[in-house]
Amino acid sequence: FIKLEVPGEVASFLLEYMAVVTQILEVDTDFTSQAVSNIANAYARTSAVTPDRILFHHLSMAAQHLPPTSFNAQSVANIVNAFAKVAHLVCRSDAAVDLEPLFCHMSEASLAIPAETLDYQNVANIMNAYAKLGIRDLPLLDHMQEAIVALASRESAGPHDPQAIANMLHAVAVLNIPNATVLSILIRNVVEL
Repeated sequence: FIKLEVPGEVASFLLEYMAVVTQILEVDTDFTSQAVSNIANAYARTSAVTPDRILFHHLSMAAQHLPPTSFNAQSVANIVNAFAKVAHLVCRSDAAVDLEPLFCHMSEASLAIPAETLDYQNVANIMNAYAKLGIRDLPLLDHMQEAIVALASRESAGPHDPQAIANMLHAVAVLNIPNATVLSILIRNVVEL
């Protein structure tokens, strides 16, 4: 519904209505990881409405009620990126969304996904979100580094997305990851672009 081409006031009304409907859903029974991922991502990307703290708090609680094993790499990446994107809006004042428990839970979800099954885009998006917020989660970062090494050893890793490589290099710098092997792999990918 975010991509609908409708007049601004109609889009705003629809988004506000959907936010209310989303908040009526029970956080412990009515969401899947994909639903949280899609809704959070949609509201973080739109300019039709200002991200609502109550909505994002509700989505955070819904994500935290799901078992870590229910998330795939794309849903983790979408959720952490959405919350990182709106953090400056939803983490102010006494009605703020507490991102620490959500990002801890998303870290557990990431760790439940075998490193060798992640792709460059997933790794880049997850690392970038943590870097945006300055969250230096060492077990998660070790897991992402394992994924980068695994990707480098696979011939089928496919073409490397320049934005993904840039995001990973940025995260390595911001989060101070002194891993010569990972840096070498990322630099080699830049040279091959």
